[in-house]
Amino acid sequence: MTETEAAVDQLRAMICGLVVGLLLTSVAFTLYIFKETRTLKYQTASRQAQLGQMQEFLKAAVPAVQDLAKLSADRPAWKAIFARYGMKIGPSPAPAPSSASGFQPMP
Repeated sequence: MTETEAAVDQLRAMICGLVVGLLLTSVAFTLYIFKETRTLKYQTASRQAQLGQMQEFLKAAVPAVQDLAKLSADRPAWKAIFARYGMKIGPSPAPAPSSASGFQPMP
C-alpha cells in the first residue's frame, strides 16, 4: 500500500467516524425533543383540567363576591379589603329613569 492509499484510507475512516458521530448526535437530539414534547403535552392537558376547575369555581364565586360588594358599599373596613385585591367599591349607581309612556324629552 502506498503512502497515498494509506492517507486516503485514513481520511475515509475519519469521515465514516464523523458520519457515525453525527448520526448518533441526531438520534439523541431527536429522542430528547420527543421526550420534551410528550412531557409538555401532558403538562398542558393537566393545566387545562385545572383551568376548567377554576372556571367552575369562579362561576359560583363571582356572583357571591358581587353580592357581598353591594352589601358592603357603606362599610369602610370592607372597602379597604376589596381595595387590597384591586376592586373598587362605591355606592351603587341610581337606576336610569325609564320612559314607560314612550315619551323622550328633546335635548
